[in-house]
Parts: sequence; C-alpha cells; structure tokens
Amino acid sequence: LTSTLHSYFSGRKDLFQGLVMERLEKEWIEYPVLHFDMSMAKHVDKERLERLLDFMLSDYERTFGLDTTAGDANLRLTRLIKCAYEKTGKKVVVLIDEYDAPLLDVVHEKENLGVLRNIMRNFYSPLKACDPYLKYVFLTGI
Repeated sequence: LTSTLHSYFSGRKDLFQGLVMERLEKEWIEYPVLHFDMSMAKHVDKERLERLLDFMLSDYERTFGLDTTAGDANLRLTRLIKCAYEKTGKKVVVLIDEYDAPLLDVVHEKENLGVLRNIMRNFYSPLKACDPYLKYVFLTGI
C-alpha cells in the first residue's frame, strides 16, 4: 500500500494506466515523498535503530541538497520536511511503513521497550509540528 501511495504522490500516472484512478485524478501533481520503511528495524538495539534512522535520513538529505549531519533524528526530519517544501514549493508527503516494527520484538522487555519507544516517539514527533508543510502523512503498523 505505501509503495502505491508513493507512486501516486510522485505523480506516476503511467503506473495507474487502465485503472479507475487514472480517470479520477485530473492533475497528477508530483509531491516530494519521504518514505520510511521501518520493517528494516526488526531485532535492533538502540545503536542499530539510531544508525538505521541516520541511514534513511541521510539518503533524503542528499536528495534535497542538505549536509548530512549527525544529530537528533527528529530535528533532522523537521529540517528535511521544511527543506523539501522550500525547494519544491509543494507540501511534503510522509509515508511510514511498519512504524511499530522496532518495538514488537522487545514488547516484553521493559528496559529495551522504553528506550526504543523514546527513540521512535522522538522521530515521529515533528509530524504534528510540521503540519503547515505536509500534504499527507500515512503510517502503517504490523
């Protein structure tokens, strides 16, 4: 589902040829899309989760011409959303697949669950604050 949304918001009309969506959509506007697949974050500890977030953010930072700098994932996501909006003049689409993947493996481990939950809560926190720059936000869970 998230890959379909990614294609739709990327303006990929060619992928919807012959489908009802092709006739329903009139404009096919290309929006900047930030797609985070958290399924890669299964069986991780704090350091591996932070490295994965860094990896995903760095990729998009390079795409939008930002310096890839270490730092808090939430601040980097905020900067990335604002930069994508400013550079394209279009609101940003954020897609997060399996948002809860890092937490499910440690759900019965109080110490690890709390640590990973705080990292993820911190990462997702800009989504509300960045509302003026966002066109669409979609999160799926496992």
